[in-house]
Amino acid sequence: MSVSTALSLLAVAGSVVALLATLGLYHRLRVLEDSITDLAYSGPVTAVAPEPIRPRAGQAATLAAIVDTGCPLCHQVLEWLPQAAATIPGGVRLVAVTPPRDEAWSPADLAPEIEVLRDTAVWRGLYEGFTPMVAVITPTGQITDRVFIYADTDLQATAVRVRQAIADLRGHEDTTTPDGREPL
Repeated sequence: MSVSTALSLLAVAGSVVALLATLGLYHRLRVLEDSITDLAYSGPVTAVAPEPIRPRAGQAATLAAIVDTGCPLCHQVLEWLPQAAATIPGGVRLVAVTPPRDEAWSPADLAPEIEVLRDTAVWRGLYEGFTPMVAVITPTGQITDRVFIYADTDLQATAVRVRQAIADLRGHEDTTTPDGREPL
């Protein structure tokens, strides 16, 4: 075996080891994140949302999507938001919260039921360093649930989770099917 072949094999072996180490680290990070999520978000979140994002009179909750233009998943979340809200009985306010100087999201580009809110106080109150995120906000401003959306997040399961969080606000169990219909 020549020296160049041996070095090539060593480089390939090193690359495989580096790839496996990266995948192992990613897996451990996801497991840790899931365990932290289970501990940290099992009950109501203690943050209080600023006044402009809270539901209006007659609305049970605000379903807010925290998005920015640098986020490739944000478009998908904004397309999903009205579909998820359509399965929730009663009034729910839909809001896309964007950075104050982010002009890329215009109401004309979104479903008509989604409001675009470019408010510095709201952005600072809700942004946690990651987008997209979906939050359920009560009329008193309590953030009762929040979900960080990743490429592998099941949006159908997220819709069920959001529906249950809003049902909990109303004081009853969510009995709708995963597609939002009432059971027979």
